[in-house]
Amino acid sequence: NMFIRLNHRIIDVDSSSLETFTPGILKAKGVFETIRVYKNGMFCLDQHLKRMREGLKFFHLEMPYSLEEWSARVHQLLILNHSKEARVRLMVWQRKNKFETAIICQPLSILKESQSREGFKASLLKLKKEKRYPPNIKSLDYAFLRKAFLAAQTQGCDEAVLVNSSGFLMEGTRANIFFVRNG
Repeated sequence: NMFIRLNHRIIDVDSSSLETFTPGILKAKGVFETIRVYKNGMFCLDQHLKRMREGLKFFHLEMPYSLEEWSARVHQLLILNHSKEARVRLMVWQRKNKFETAIICQPLSILKESQSREGFKASLLKLKKEKRYPPNIKSLDYAFLRKAFLAAQTQGCDEAVLVNSSGFLMEGTRANIFFVRNG
């Protein structure tokens, strides 16, 4: 079990309850951000919250908390869950005219040395239709990405990378894509 924040309450949940807060499973109008937490803080919290604010504007919703309030709430959960390194998901949504928020701090799965050295297998999946939202919107409407990830797993891959009809890389279903140029 672990503690999460749902709206203004801290609740204890098990893994099956936690699944209901997964983008693509949760059916609502809203956005999410997933942030890596290191021992010394959250990675690019300002940038994540800026993107969240833009996504909320797209859906005509308001940002519920300030940077300081989000940060304090996350730190409280990290302490309650005894986590120094974690993956944090911030979520804001509206369903049936009810405005809701969730903060989920999960322990981080650290890569094995062999995974870092050998890499991962990824399949390229062509999008049959373009996404309904701009690429900077991290919408809860994530079902097609979830479906692509499951398809990649059935092919023996660790991840699916989506390409558009022109063959350009769009996004990973669960991973960020970085390129190294000139060393």
